[in-house]
Amino acid sequence: MRRMLFTAVAAVILIFSIASCTSKAPKIPELVTGFLGNVDVEMGDTKIKCSISHTEKGVSSVTVSSPEGLKGLSFKNLGGSYAISYNELICETKTSFLPDSSFAQAITNVLDKASEENGAVYQNTEDSYAVFTGTSDSGEFTIYADSDTGYIDRIELSEVNISAKFSGVKKI
Repeated sequence: MRRMLFTAVAAVILIFSIASCTSKAPKIPELVTGFLGNVDVEMGDTKIKCSISHTEKGVSSVTVSSPEGLKGLSFKNLGGSYAISYNELICETKTSFLPDSSFAQAITNVLDKASEENGAVYQNTEDSYAVFTGTSDSGEFTIYADSDTGYIDRIELSEVNISAKFSGVKKI
């Protein structure tokens, strides 16, 4: 009887030990930085709606859809040259003319950095979002991405007071 009790207790301890050793580590998704979609940008009291596309190679386009006075304003990084267009006016240069604190440049800087190996470092998972942090030319950033798909849901840059919420994202 004593031997059976000892065996049962040892079996229970062994089962709990194995169970605690095999707990799953959180799944770290790979960030999807090649995509197109929409982004709602907040900079303090200013709110801007845009369409956006970005490739993993750093080619990007941000086109304003709201407010009405800026509708159609487009910022492009063409992978070695840059362009701003509005209505029929286009300005192209070989160097970026937007300051790193501008919303289009800041978002592009974060996406470019996140496309680099170890450019955005996984921190933890909150609710259904994987949280990544890093530093771009626009300052320190936090990315919240869907923990299953890796699609970016939100980017925050506290140093330049920018928050960008993504929607309708499709991988390209």
